Amino acid sequence: MLMKRDSQISNDPTVSFFGIELNQNQYQKIKKRVDQLKEKCPSHCSFKLEFEKRSSCYIGKINIKSLSENFYSKKIAHNPYQAYLMLEEDIEQQLLNWKRRRFSSKLENSFAAQSPPNL
Repeated sequence: MLMKRDSQISNDPTVSFFGIELNQNQYQKIKKRVDQLKEKCPSHCSFKLEFEKRSSCYIGKINIKSLSENFYSKKIAHNPYQAYLMLEEDIEQQLLNWKRRRFSSKLENSFAAQSPPNL
C-alpha cells in the first residue's frame, strides 16, 4: 500500500514498500511511475498498489476508487517492476475508456443543445 512514509528515501539497501521488499532502485522506478499514473486518475480518488511475492513470481494489484468509478487490475510477472508495467498499461486503458465515456456524453449533450430544432 502506498503511504506517506513511502515518499521518504531510506539508506537501507532493501526497504519494505507496497507489501514486499524492494531495493532502492526498484522502489524509485515504481514510485516515479505511480506518481505519473496518479496524475491521470480522477481527482480525490483513493489509490492502492500492493505486491505479493510467491515462490516464482510476483502478483501486483492496483485498486483505484473514485466517486463515480472504480478501476482494478491484477497481474503476475517475474519481478515487481514488470508486474507494475503490466498493471499500469491495464489501468491506463481503463482510464482512457472512462474518459471517453465521460466526455463523449457531455459532448453529445452540448451538441444536442446547440442544434436547431427539426422543422
